[in-house]
Amino acid sequence: MNALDELLIYQASDREIIGELQNRLVRMRRSCCFSQQKLSELSGVSIATIKRLESQSSQDISLAVVIRLLRSMTQLDGVSKLIPEVPDSPFITRKKGQSAKRISSKTIRR
Repeated sequence: MNALDELLIYQASDREIIGELQNRLVRMRRSCCFSQQKLSELSGVSIATIKRLESQSSQDISLAVVIRLLRSMTQLDGVSKLIPEVPDSPFITRKKGQSAKRISSKTIRR
């Protein structure tokens, strides 16, 4: 099972999704022909962090670390899909010169 498969992702646990992302980072590093040491030097991420990430001994990976690793492997292309752009809610858009108003159940008429 690929935890990132669009049909299965909602059935996968957080641990499974993180594990698949970690596996992909390992395969990406290897496809770039980088050793862990070389990736550490290029990204500024400690080799200990890279080893923890690749051994899946840590489930807590910061986005900053992931971005630094992807940038050093020139693989930032899909990052914008991680959190897609969403249009502003019509409830919080402001007219010129007006401040935003809090939304409460009284504001929304049913």
